[in-house]
Amino acid sequence: MSTKEEYDCIVIGAGVQGSFTAYQLAKNNQKTLLLEQFVLPHTRGSSHGQTRIIRKAYEQDFYTHMMEECYELWAQLEREASVKLYRQTGLLVMGPENSQSYQLFKSTLQRNKVPMVTLTRDNFSQHIPHVNLAEGDGAVVDITAGILYADRALKTVQGQFQKLGGIIRDKEKVMDIKPGPIVTVSSSAGVYQAKSVVITAGPWANKLLTHTDLQLPLE
Repeated sequence: MSTKEEYDCIVIGAGVQGSFTAYQLAKNNQKTLLLEQFVLPHTRGSSHGQTRIIRKAYEQDFYTHMMEECYELWAQLEREASVKLYRQTGLLVMGPENSQSYQLFKSTLQRNKVPMVTLTRDNFSQHIPHVNLAEGDGAVVDITAGILYADRALKTVQGQFQKLGGIIRDKEKVMDIKPGPIVTVSSSAGVYQAKSVVITAGPWANKLLTHTDLQLPLE
């Protein structure tokens, strides 16, 4: 415990946010340590399981704009690792035609020229078999949407991070964080120092932030 290993950055939490943050840091030639309190892989985070939805259908424009870059980055990772992470399936958005929520989804797709199909009661069953569109409901399909293979994506990005020289240490719970020009992070197995620390710990974030005298209104 007396020897302090030094890094450019320490990332705490190896879920999808932490793993991709560490990967991008390593791509930018930052000596990076990724710490995880549980044994990897695990099911206690928000990014475990076989699949997660990816889409451009949102009520707010900024999410749709953000997804343009996201799709490019997923495709880039697929090429780098020679692994399939995304499957295009399309996403059905339906609801009362005149409701605010449905109109926001539809107008955001239209305004941002996202490839889409508008369904009616007449052609709905041709696209979505065995389901009828209720009178007064509207329906659109975000053609670009699909699924990401969540577990595979985490395993892939962590592997690419390690190929870039990144270090992953799982089953290491962070016990203390001492802020300063050089940050000191003490875990259950060692003491590390870095120029900066990124906390991507999900529901454990505020518990870790108590060591830094910071508290965020997280729920």
